[in-house]
Amino acid sequence: MQATGDEIGRSVAVGDRLTLDIERIAHGGHFIAHAQGLTIFVRGAIKGERIVAEVTQVKKKIAWAETIEVLTSSPHRREAPCHYFRERACGGCDFQHIDLAFQRELKAEVVADSFRRIAQMEIEVECLPAHGDVSGLHWRTRMDFTVTPSKRLALHPHRSDSLTEITSCLIAHEEMDLISINASVERSKIRPWERFRVAVDSDSKVRLSGRDGTVEMKVEKKSFPISIESFWQPHLSAASTLVDQVMELLNMREGDHLLDLYGGVGLFTAFLRDAVGETGKVTLIESDPDAIADAKRIFSGDRRVKVSAGRVEQKIKEIESCDLVLLDPPRSGVAVGPNGVIAEFQRLRPREILYISCDPATLARDSKALVEAGYEMALIRAFDLFPMTEHIESVAKFIRKGQ
Repeated sequence: MQATGDEIGRSVAVGDRLTLDIERIAHGGHFIAHAQGLTIFVRGAIKGERIVAEVTQVKKKIAWAETIEVLTSSPHRREAPCHYFRERACGGCDFQHIDLAFQRELKAEVVADSFRRIAQMEIEVECLPAHGDVSGLHWRTRMDFTVTPSKRLALHPHRSDSLTEITSCLIAHEEMDLISINASVERSKIRPWERFRVAVDSDSKVRLSGRDGTVEMKVEKKSFPISIESFWQPHLSAASTLVDQVMELLNMREGDHLLDLYGGVGLFTAFLRDAVGETGKVTLIESDPDAIADAKRIFSGDRRVKVSAGRVEQKIKEIESCDLVLLDPPRSGVAVGPNGVIAEFQRLRPREILYISCDPATLARDSKALVEAGYEMALIRAFDLFPMTEHIESVAKFIRKGQ
């Protein structure tokens, strides 16, 4: 069945093929089209194109669809280099069909649109590459796979529970030889359906979950021996890119007390403790057990650093005062409301807050709450630390009003 946008109605069904005009980018790797009261989220398209899409899901006034034919092509369209992407067999990438520079323009649009819709704030933002990233390929140093019944590494197609066995990945680090790793998995005792993590350390050595417990990561002459299960930014240049932003944007002074909230293994704390000097201190708060174990080992015996294990919204209530705050929360953002983290900032009154976010929607929501709590956003920058995917990393600086 094929119908034009003018002919379709609210009874669109899975499997229908629709001719659609693509309007704009949406958060989540989709592009938006409209037809007869339906908002349709389309993958594999580009704004400005006319395409034929096959409907994959329908829910009330919303539908999802996959591009199957391009009738009018965008000048930014390119041939996707990965056959798994072209065959819709893997959902790990969203934008391989778009040239890299335009991907970044689109991501900046997503950030600005999130602030407009959620925070009622008009912002200007540019999406910048990570240090040294030219091609957008071979950047990923950490990947999680599912092991199939035949003991092969597999990834999921988009919005699917099915598995695709993978023998190569163009965004994976070049040392991540999946054919050789598959051979190791076949010989291992790992069970089907279990998660299997592959990591590449700063010396380009491949580490495997269940076999290699520690991964050595290095950033600007500092070394971080961390568990393979601990969080670390997957882009090979992400850590140095973000450290540079933190050190540039936070106005640190000798003797400051700085809170590193959702501090992980202590990537930023390792640099912040030097900036606040011998009389300053950094309190790192983190809830993940693996990250806490790593942080306690890394900062053992350092009187300038206190590592506090627990949920940020609970542990921050134990803090009596602070001068600066670094926030690097998970995708869900920070806890808002009368008993949340932002409410504690009204009590502690730090002079600056630097917020590193992996989700534009929750950043916009939390930015609105920070403004209402007495802060103004001094600047915002976006970074393309996940090329070919819809993910965006943003850094926003807030200054307490009236300083």
